[in-house]
Amino acid sequence: MYCNSTNDDLGLLHIPWDKDWSFRFRVNIWKSTKFRCHFTWCGGRSHYFNIFTVARDDSPLGETPDYRECIWEVGKVSTDEKTPMCRVDGDGVKRYCFGWDDDESSEQ
Repeated sequence: MYCNSTNDDLGLLHIPWDKDWSFRFRVNIWKSTKFRCHFTWCGGRSHYFNIFTVARDDSPLGETPDYRECIWEVGKVSTDEKTPMCRVDGDGVKRYCFGWDDDESSEQ
């Protein structure tokens, strides 16, 4: 996995199966912070996902409630292959699942 924003490059990371990884940041003064991650798997599959956007993740009017922490699970919860990215709410009960941000036709 490789994640970055305009201001921060989190580098290339290898996360073993069924393990987790975390990072912390602050939303910029212009409220334009966005983190994009590129996920790759053995066999050449890869997808992009905007792991953090202010409009969705840090706004009372966003698609998910704004919590102090964004907790994401990839492919664990959703049984629908079209929505493998799931944001977990603060108490760990409610999940908000999304599809990949890239075009499926460009998959390698």
